[in-house]
Amino acid sequence: MDLIEAKVLPVDCQILGKVLDHTYVESNAGDCWRCNGRNSGGEVIASGYSDLTIARCIGKNEVGIIYGVTGVCHQMSNRILASAGTQLPTIGGYFLSSLLYGSHGIDEYEWQERKFICNLEPHGASRDNLTNVLINKYAEVLATKPQNMLMFTPYGNQLHKKIGRTRFDTVGTYTKNWKLHFLNDAIDYSNNSISSSEYVSRVNAGANIFVHKVAKITSYTKVSKLIQQSINKATKIVLLDDSELKS
Repeated sequence: MDLIEAKVLPVDCQILGKVLDHTYVESNAGDCWRCNGRNSGGEVIASGYSDLTIARCIGKNEVGIIYGVTGVCHQMSNRILASAGTQLPTIGGYFLSSLLYGSHGIDEYEWQERKFICNLEPHGASRDNLTNVLINKYAEVLATKPQNMLMFTPYGNQLHKKIGRTRFDTVGTYTKNWKLHFLNDAIDYSNNSISSSEYVSRVNAGANIFVHKVAKITSYTKVSKLIQQSINKATKIVLLDDSELKS
């Protein structure tokens, strides 16, 4: 067994309003999974002992994540960390990325099959093309009651205790609407109906609306603590940059 470590870098201050801390993963044997970004200068945020044969298998082909569509660096890091039985703690923007993409990415079937192929799980799953994955996820979210949108996230209990049931349910409604809009945009992008720049613009606009709506019924202080980045009424939220997407 070898040590693997997830490392975190603060957001790029050159991009005003950027909220996602970047994460990547290294092993003590010299492996480095960039997770679509910088891979030096970070501080250790999570670690564990892993069978590197499994970690390296999981890490093939961009860890199975289509950046900005089925996940970002947080979900990519979590997939590698799964080989050590751990995942990221609270970091900048993780609240938002986990609401959109989950802990290990939107394409849960691809992830289950990848774990099976890499000997991390005893059973696999049938894969599907990206558009169908997104359409199926849209149907799943549409069928989910707003009050259940946050209940099974890492932040559900924490948020429920802080803001009470009524506002919690309202945040659930905001979350559901935000995710449905995001999935619609992702479907359009996967079908080449919109450009990458238009897609990024829509994703950022949706995140911006969501964050400020939640802040208005809770507080900017509470939301700042949730996303681990200081924001105020004037902040324009940035989740993605066009240069981060693969052409």
